[in-house]
Amino acid sequence: MDNSADNLPSTAGLNILEYRRGDAPESILHPRWVRVTLFLISLTAAVSPFLPFAYGYSPESVVEEWLIRQREGTLALIGFPFFAGVVAAMWKLRLTFDKPPLRAERFIAFALSGTFVIATGAFALQSLFEELKLIERLQLLIAVGIVAVGVGLVTWLNMKERRREAVTAAVYFAYASNAVMCLLIFAGSGEPGWWVTLGVVAAMGVEMVITIVQTALGR
Repeated sequence: MDNSADNLPSTAGLNILEYRRGDAPESILHPRWVRVTLFLISLTAAVSPFLPFAYGYSPESVVEEWLIRQREGTLALIGFPFFAGVVAAMWKLRLTFDKPPLRAERFIAFALSGTFVIATGAFALQSLFEELKLIERLQLLIAVGIVAVGVGLVTWLNMKERRREAVTAAVYFAYASNAVMCLLIFAGSGEPGWWVTLGVVAAMGVEMVITIVQTALGR
């Protein structure tokens, strides 16, 4: 007699426990091909710090200038957060594996995201004390607003026990808050890094909207 049916209750029970922990099997919501596709897209974000963004300078170059020669410290504050794109790619690579991320891995991603946000905030705060036009102040405040929205979204996702999505949101908003500000400040740039960053922010935005809808619908 086939006893395979005897395993059904325990399997169903395990799945229910997985859902209750907020770590539902990744294949249910995000098939492997989706995870791999998101990782490949995130590679664009990982490249963005190394592309010329404005006036022939890349985010990496101004950070390097500050590290080696202790120059361009102010610009380094907005160059450094672009490396959130590298963290995003590493996180998306981690999610291509079936085993759920460890708490330590999520903590590291959150900590790095916080570091990027602090750099953006320091630049915005420092600049607000300078003599600026109204439009320039609004550009800085937009970054602060994006951070506020990101904190709210991450908190909500954690409350919904969407822990992996919460980490993704934290990294994305750490990148986007700085990137959107830079896109506005250097709107006339037209250099490769500017356009790539614009595409990255758009892709991140689409993914976040989908995440919000799925979470709200309980999927």
